[in-house]
Amino acid sequence: MERAMDNFPPLLSWLLYLLGLCFLGCEIFVPGGVIGVVGFFLVLAGIGLSTYESAYLAAILMMVVTIVVIPTLFFYALRRVSLHNELSRDHGFTEGQENLDLLGHVGHTLSPLRPSGTAEFEGRRYSVVSESDLIDADERVTIIKVEGNRIFVRRVDT
Repeated sequence: MERAMDNFPPLLSWLLYLLGLCFLGCEIFVPGGVIGVVGFFLVLAGIGLSTYESAYLAAILMMVVTIVVIPTLFFYALRRVSLHNELSRDHGFTEGQENLDLLGHVGHTLSPLRPSGTAEFEGRRYSVVSESDLIDADERVTIIKVEGNRIFVRRVDT
């Protein structure tokens, strides 16, 4: 009596192969490596089993699909997660709150600047960076430069 699987020798190999492709597809959305490695070995097992069972046409078809499908999935996923637009001022992007109107203002440090710390200007606290040297707390400073959200200060000589 014949077994049911003898009528469809490449069935198990196709199941392993398709399951492996599904695992590889899941790896795109759930990165971590384990699912992808298991999927890779399932694909290899499916191709290997089909050649072992002398289903060479199925093995060739699996290899061709693998050579086409896996890179297509990879480039599709890469396109989905990559940044398409440049983040520039022309497109309305700024690094943070620009405080250019503070240039030249005089305030006092609330913490020592080694070289960064906190200073107060016109009743508001700002994170600042000293231009070069260390500045103690409760010293007068002036804003000399603003780059994005970084405010550079210099000690005011009295």
